[in-house]
Amino acid sequence: MKKLSYDLKAQIAEEKKTIIQQMFLDLWEEADEQGIEAEVVAEILVESSIRELVTKYGDGETGRMLARLRKLDEHGAFLPQITLQ
Repeated sequence: MKKLSYDLKAQIAEEKKTIIQQMFLDLWEEADEQGIEAEVVAEILVESSIRELVTKYGDGETGRMLARLRKLDEHGAFLPQITLQ
């Protein structure tokens, strides 16, 4: 029974990620159509997200989250996926 509950929670979490990813892509596309540079969009989204995280979880937890993101960056997690043909 616990495995089913875990699988359902994982499935819900994945679905939430898919929904927010699509919302992000729609926003990004709309901003581009309005002539707003990617750098402006990214800066606003990142700064606003950090502010919201600090408000909700505090400075320490947000700092740990940012440290995890820095580690992912150091390991190339944000580089575009390139496929050789």
